[in-house]
Amino acid sequence: MAVITESPPRANKIVDSEGMAAEEFYIWYTLLSELLRQSFTGTIVTAAITGAGATGSMTFQNGVLISQVAAT
Repeated sequence: MAVITESPPRANKIVDSEGMAAEEFYIWYTLLSELLRQSFTGTIVTAAITGAGATGSMTFQNGVLISQVAAT
């Protein structure tokens, strides 16, 4: 089973110079995708969008999103 032990990468580099997902985001979201395919139940924390913003969260039950608090 995949386990995410880190916070998502900072939002200062989401895509690379070719318009592809930056490597750090690609790795993190690949791990998240693997968790969701395994019927993940739990909560993940999403990164703040701005420097002064707040983190958000997403709660899943058996791989289905049941609650979300948007990051700011």
